[in-house]
Amino acid sequence: MPFIREPPKLQEVFVLSTPQHMLYKLIWEVREFNGDTDTEELFGYRNSGFAAFNCAVTALHCADWAWSAGGPETKSLLAEKFKFNISGNDRSDVIAFSDALEKANRDFYICRRLANGAKHMRRGAQPHSVHAAVEFSPRSYETEGRYLVDFVIKDGDVTMLVSDVFARMCDFWERLYRQIGFLEDIFVEGS
Repeated sequence: MPFIREPPKLQEVFVLSTPQHMLYKLIWEVREFNGDTDTEELFGYRNSGFAAFNCAVTALHCADWAWSAGGPETKSLLAEKFKFNISGNDRSDVIAFSDALEKANRDFYICRRLANGAKHMRRGAQPHSVHAAVEFSPRSYETEGRYLVDFVIKDGDVTMLVSDVFARMCDFWERLYRQIGFLEDIFVEGS
């Protein structure tokens, strides 16, 4: 089990200084995303689109934070678990870690496509099967003018709600952070 140390204060941030903080940020962003999808505000679904981008970016950056916070023992453990080689160059090693995560976790792959696709404003056909879409359907026949708005991912022949992708990423990072000592065990009180 790695030694959990007091993290140094980061100069350019307000309250983020540990991978645990990034996980909490991701959980908060997912909650915001889920809350924004059902709004009566005209074109309010666009706020969900912004929130979805934030979720994808934070899910992606949880890898950077895990790598940067880890000591040599943790980095070796991650390399063994996700089957990649450490070169000793932190910049290329964090990329190798993210590439290995893509192979091990399809949700991470999807978040990386969403984050980079929006960040770099990619247009036209891409060399992958991930497509993001917003789908509208009538809420009910009794509620005229209200629609359900679903943010979906089409990954080849599979269609899924992006909220499910984000929820699984929260679970993934919580489990991994717990395994490598970045989160304390959950206290369970007996009755």
